[in-house]
Amino acid sequence: MLPIRRAALLGACAAVSLALASCGKDVLEPMSSVQIDVRASEFVRTPTGAATIPFVLKNLSDRSVGIPQCGPSISVEVDRLERIRWVGYSSTYCVAIALIGPVALVRGAERAGATGISEAGTYRIRLEVDGHTHTSPTFVVR
Repeated sequence: MLPIRRAALLGACAAVSLALASCGKDVLEPMSSVQIDVRASEFVRTPTGAATIPFVLKNLSDRSVGIPQCGPSISVEVDRLERIRWVGYSSTYCVAIALIGPVALVRGAERAGATGISEAGTYRIRLEVDGHTHTSPTFVVR
């Protein structure tokens, strides 16, 4: 009976080790903490066909982070829920003459932005900051 218990113990230790290893760099490295707040859970398209989706980025980390920017606008991606998976719907189009690059969002700061969506569906806003993906809560466009 002793060999069976030892094998079970070794198996349990291996499972715990694997679980800890799968946590990867999120456990070992500090992660930028940017929150994307959408002002409502439902938006209605205008008669011309587009809904304006206002959002606010909040830097909840203990340091400044680089927010992607195109001219005066925050560069965000919009994903649409298609059945059971998220699919890229739109991204910020930036002309070559616009100022492109990250802009600092200092610790504790907020920055407002907006994006437009012209089709009904379920969406989220996605933003890459310092190598980490941040997403908003889902919202519906009618």
